[in-house]
Amino acid sequence: MSTIYLTNELLDVAVLRTLLAEAKALLARRQARFEEENTALLQAMKDRTAALAEAEARVKAHAVEHYEATGEKKPCDGLEVKLYHLPTYDKINATQWAQDHPEKGLLVLDEALYKKLLKVARENKLPDWADAPGELVEDPRAQIASDLNKIFPIEEIAKALYAPEDEEPANDAEAEAAEADQDHIDEQKWSGLIASETNEIRRGLPFAVDSDSDSEAGW
Repeated sequence: MSTIYLTNELLDVAVLRTLLAEAKALLARRQARFEEENTALLQAMKDRTAALAEAEARVKAHAVEHYEATGEKKPCDGLEVKLYHLPTYDKINATQWAQDHPEKGLLVLDEALYKKLLKVARENKLPDWADAPGELVEDPRAQIASDLNKIFPIEEIAKALYAPEDEEPANDAEAEAAEADQDHIDEQKWSGLIASETNEIRRGLPFAVDSDSDSEAGW
């Protein structure tokens, strides 16, 4: 293969590196501009993500507490407690048992494999594993439905509250004003509903929800 051919191939690499670098630089500039223009939205996304994670963790913990107190796995629509069983054992005793039972193929204790085998053995009551150290411990975990709008039509109510007017603007000035109003509406929507708007959404639900009630009153 000639050096000219290799030089041309190397030139291709140089050109592509340059094009990629330019694309990355352009993307960085646009991303910086986007972040500057959408500071409130990005902060709202961060705040909402943290608030959602906290709310989900709270309701899951309460659902498990409710199950442990009542045995009820489905306390309400959209929320369910599922039972898992985790193998637990004393590592020293399990290592000794593995060494005493070379036929099990665990001369060197593989903890991940031992957990799997112990789980199968306990679930199926295998007699040759009866003296193996360890038991299955119940591990209740709450799960929240992925689409809660099927239960609480909050999205439709929120859209109605923030829906833009259907009237056509008479001129460019009105069009710009309408666009500015919509931007303000979008910013309100994404930066968080104030208390009065939250209550308005609650009042639109097909059942009573007291926004002032204690969040833990039902547990």
